[in-house]
Amino acid sequence: MRGLPDSAEDAEVELYIAGKHGGTAAVDDHGRAMIECMLSRRSAGAFAARAAWPGGEQSASGRFLVWASDRAAIAVAVDGTIYSTDQ
Repeated sequence: MRGLPDSAEDAEVELYIAGKHGGTAAVDDHGRAMIECMLSRRSAGAFAARAAWPGGEQSASGRFLVWASDRAAIAVAVDGTIYSTDQ
């Protein structure tokens, strides 16, 4: 998750993939948390992330998709939630 307020620093973010716990990470001083985990074909499907801290909470959800290794995949985030750049 990214873009969390300063008051969320050190809050725990939990990630769930297809209803199963995928990991936990603390929000950094930039308002971001990153959770890395291995995904298999069985992991494809819905994910949800949630952070809660005194005075607030935020959640996000989406889907993981699986492509065949011999096909190109293009990911686009028009709102900057996946990737942001100044170039």
